[in-house]
Amino acid sequence: MQTDTAAAFQQAALPLCSRLLFSSTSAVWSQSGSAHYAAANAALDANAAASHSAGLPATAVQYGPFAGAGMAAAYVEGLEALGLKSLLPQQVCLAMMLHVVLLPSSFTSSTGVFSADF
Repeated sequence: MQTDTAAAFQQAALPLCSRLLFSSTSAVWSQSGSAHYAAANAALDANAAASHSAGLPATAVQYGPFAGAGMAAAYVEGLEALGLKSLLPQQVCLAMMLHVVLLPSSFTSSTGVFSADF
């Protein structure tokens, strides 16, 4: 669904100032059994890169796991053992404000937001 919507926006070439796609760090690294989810998020990142190359504003933000809830909640212990920590709500809000207000979509096509201790 997300990939279809992103593709439709890209094809429409609307005169947008910015387009922010919510992706996941699973596009970069993923737990086993979720290749489909990783592939869908990689497609969002590729869509942002293609839009960016065509001169259209787009940034895919790859968020790490959220604290307390979400799809990664069942994997928190394993992810933390690898050094990937959960994002607190205030970290997510700050990152969102940075990408929407301070970093225009023309700056980069993809970026990651995660807390890690590698």
